[in-house]
Amino acid sequence: MHPVEIYTRPGCGYCEHALALLTSRHIPFIEYDVYQDSSALQVLRTRTANRTYPQVFINNRSVGGFEELLNINFNNLK
Repeated sequence: MHPVEIYTRPGCGYCEHALALLTSRHIPFIEYDVYQDSSALQVLRTRTANRTYPQVFINNRSVGGFEELLNINFNNLK
């Protein structure tokens, strides 16, 4: 299983959809809420220049946000 990490913020509809998608596909993930953990925001800024939410990483590679997550072949993640 490739480790999936997702950086989110409160009130973000795309974040909620991304979390629901991962959950519905039974894909384990680690969520970092950048508003609850300011150090997570600092780490995110070192990992990508993207400033939208969510930001998804699979196997330490940035895949982008929710729209990019929709295009991932989840069979490869199981």
